[in-house]
Amino acid sequence: MKRAKWWGLVFVIFFGVFLTAPVVQAHPLFSVATDLKVGENEIEMSLLINDALLKKVPGEDLSVENGLSGKKKQEIGNYIKKGFVVKNNGRPMTGRIEEIARPDLSHVRVKIRFTSQQKVEKVDLFYSMFFEIDKSRHQNIVTIHDDGKESRFVFHDSERHLSFTKESRLSIWLTVRQFIQIGMEHIWFGFDHLAFLAALFVAGGGWKHLLKVITSFTIAHSITLFLAVMDIVAVPSKWVEALIALTIVYVAVENQWFRSPEHRPTVTFFFGLIHGLGFAGSLSEIQLPKDSFLAALFSFNLGVELGQIVIFLCLIPVSLLLKRLVQGRWLVQGVSGIIALFGIFWFVERVFELEIPFFPL
Repeated sequence: MKRAKWWGLVFVIFFGVFLTAPVVQAHPLFSVATDLKVGENEIEMSLLINDALLKKVPGEDLSVENGLSGKKKQEIGNYIKKGFVVKNNGRPMTGRIEEIARPDLSHVRVKIRFTSQQKVEKVDLFYSMFFEIDKSRHQNIVTIHDDGKESRFVFHDSERHLSFTKESRLSIWLTVRQFIQIGMEHIWFGFDHLAFLAALFVAGGGWKHLLKVITSFTIAHSITLFLAVMDIVAVPSKWVEALIALTIVYVAVENQWFRSPEHRPTVTFFFGLIHGLGFAGSLSEIQLPKDSFLAALFSFNLGVELGQIVIFLCLIPVSLLLKRLVQGRWLVQGVSGIIALFGIFWFVERVFELEIPFFPL
């Protein structure tokens, strides 16, 4: 009981400090925001791209860090027209770059108009940009405006094509499926969350104990995910990401001395609140659709839970095999030591905004 009170006090102090800190991004955004307006025989498209993303395109010099020259505009325009293809009734629409500008120092806005000789009816969007940088993290959030109606679709590595008919909304089931998949991929490719779950799992303590730990983590991150997405709680993302790294270090180091910490469910609950804010940070980039907000939020959270279940099911046979090969506490201490090292590197990267090789932010 004393430990629970102590952790409650630590949590309140942390949030008091970080709520007063300046809002800073923990790492360069890997997302693109696209506004798409459907007209009678044309489609207007406006893309907002982070310059840090353009800078990372391999084999290209697309960064506008040193200015936006005519040659640079042409190179950016060619890259985008090649990676974003629009078809109407199965026929490619003609794309014309109308404007490439810098709305601020860190972004580039590209406006394209696609025209067709026919009336726009069945639209196919094919998207293939920026995946060569980071397949697991890049997303393009497309907002479709059509006769006063608004729909949203998220392009990601496993979803590079969208087909829709003019004057028809995207199905809510498409939204549910997409956000379940995004939630699952977020936990699978969020290596810091994976490290945290692995540190919890390797400590053991029996199935009842692990069930309590996972349940407390799930309840906690669901609470802060909802509060943050609803703008009830706002914490600077830089410090959320740094705190997530510290939760990994703490659990991994604690594994060195405790066989099955009885207070672990309580600690995991407080740490789950922090991880929930991390999940919310990802959703804030995606911008949940207004017309299916709760469905998208619930689906994302469900995807995270399903992703966790898959991870633990995969860890069971691996754990049993390792326990046969390694006797005593060496397995727990060795794995936990490696996890702690990763947590320390992530913490240093996120606080000092560094890029350490082999330790992605």
